[in-house]
Amino acid sequence: MVAGLACHADTPGVWCWSAPEGAAADHPSLTALINIWIAPTADPQSTADQVCNDILARGLGEGEVAITILNFGRGTLVGNPLDTMVGTGLPDHLNRGTPWTAQGVAVMSDWTDAFIARYQQRQALHGVPAPTRFHMDSELRLPALCYLPNIGDCWGTAPLQVFDAMMADPRWTTERLEMNPGGVPTMRTMAELYAAAGSPAHDASMPRDHPVNRAWSAWWDGIMRESVEGAFDQAFYSRVRAAWPACASSEFAQTMKLDGGLEPDGSRREYVDFEWWNEGWMRSSWVGRGDLQAPAFYVFGETFVDGALPFMDEQMRLHRANLDACLHSFGGADPATITPWVTLPGIALPFGEAPPTNRAYSDAEFLRIMALFRSRGIDEFMLWPSAPAGTWTSVTESIDAVWSPTITSVEVLSGSACPDAVARLASADRLPCALTSDASGIDLIVHATAQQPDECADRGVLWVAVEWTAPEGATTHLALRDQANSWRSIGTISSDAGVPSSAWLGPIDAPALVGPAGAIALRMTAMGVSSAEFDLVQIVHAPSWTSAGSSSAPCGCVADLNGNGSVDGADLGVVLSNWASSGQQGSVIGDLNGDGTVNGADLGLLLSAWGPCAP
Repeated sequence: MVAGLACHADTPGVWCWSAPEGAAADHPSLTALINIWIAPTADPQSTADQVCNDILARGLGEGEVAITILNFGRGTLVGNPLDTMVGTGLPDHLNRGTPWTAQGVAVMSDWTDAFIARYQQRQALHGVPAPTRFHMDSELRLPALCYLPNIGDCWGTAPLQVFDAMMADPRWTTERLEMNPGGVPTMRTMAELYAAAGSPAHDASMPRDHPVNRAWSAWWDGIMRESVEGAFDQAFYSRVRAAWPACASSEFAQTMKLDGGLEPDGSRREYVDFEWWNEGWMRSSWVGRGDLQAPAFYVFGETFVDGALPFMDEQMRLHRANLDACLHSFGGADPATITPWVTLPGIALPFGEAPPTNRAYSDAEFLRIMALFRSRGIDEFMLWPSAPAGTWTSVTESIDAVWSPTITSVEVLSGSACPDAVARLASADRLPCALTSDASGIDLIVHATAQQPDECADRGVLWVAVEWTAPEGATTHLALRDQANSWRSIGTISSDAGVPSSAWLGPIDAPALVGPAGAIALRMTAMGVSSAEFDLVQIVHAPSWTSAGSSSAPCGCVADLNGNGSVDGADLGVVLSNWASSGQQGSVIGDLNGDGTVNGADLGLLLSAWGPCAP
């Protein structure tokens, strides 16, 4: 049986914090954001003129204008002196750190109206195209504006002291906040919100991460985020919608809609914020008011992860949970309404605390995030910050590697599969393809095509991603067909009974595995199982990354593990850091000879290839 009707990939839309450099500047997926930082006293008309002048200078057309206003509302929308508490004995910045924003909303609503009026005037006078997106970056965190590494006022005892002072303020029972429980706009006082949550216990003499305060902390985090979003909606989002109905807005790592419900694996649909990098217990949920959900795919700190497990496996576990929470809360969201932020490869962020350390995503790890996006149907996202041409080349190669492969058909050798197998396997949308075994189990071949990365046909690597569930513990064997029509094992994947599982296998050397016209065949065999549900089968074909400014791509340079066009100390470090690692052939980074173990034989191959890769 062969299921046909190929699933064709679309090219994603990528908004870049800065203009891409080098050849990536001409890549059809990439468009630079219009970024503008404003002071609290910034004139709205002058700000609109600056934005419009930038749009005209760059020659942007309809659908190409995405604007980021940094610092919008800091100290004016939230923390406005007119909204401050008095007589509390707290420092001024904490007195201003409440969700009460009546005066701030009034001030910033006027600012937004003036900005929009001037922008629309420039549209009429000079043909400035309408904005397509406002991807805001204000990062308003309460009870103070907290930024790494100075986050003491977001943790410690400060939030509890602010909360106690709020309970004594007359606005506790009078000023209503614009909240959004279940996606239904509602006006509630803090007294009503606290009572509705069951009045979580708290002890202001203890820090937020003390066990007695953790339930309160999760509630506080969600309420504060939702209240900020409500203020943002009144002062900005709703006004943009009225002015330009086709324009959608979000706020960095803030505009999300999470219901806190249970996931199939027993976790909850909550958000793990990378900014709480040293508070790994913290998770919360809230319902934002923007049009686009904007989770951040940045590095999670070491307190979030199991140090005994591979770094990127743990990062992806958290990223997958955050993204799925955005996708599946409240009955499900259209993937087109989710536009994540992603750090470029090589951008180091805080990871460790004792001693302080930073960590960046490598090119291969960035590729894995791109693969997660496509598997969930995410075709629009933002990249931060700036980078040299070599990094942008790696970015575009990752995008092409993920979005070019296409599943063309599914051939079932043993058992039976859902009739729309191609469509169901192409996206991890929790509409899996059901497979039923026969006497010999389940055996199928997924056929795909992948555009060759360049003119060098024997260059590049493959990755395979699979997500599945089986009613009993199962082991699935995976193999790729080579050009001699033989099956080459690339590993096995196992799962516990009834538990959703995922696997990412690679890098796998592509030579002899990609046939004419980019044909790829992946065989999956599971014996002794009655059935299985496969939600995703994804193949990623990537080149070996070239060095910055290189005009010719290195071919077959297997020892160039970091893809910089040369075998050097960085590659040696990869081999040594994975020394004695073992696994299926082709699945262990640093296993250069493909025998399943990183050892002296691989070291010898690396040293013999030392220097620039041969073109």
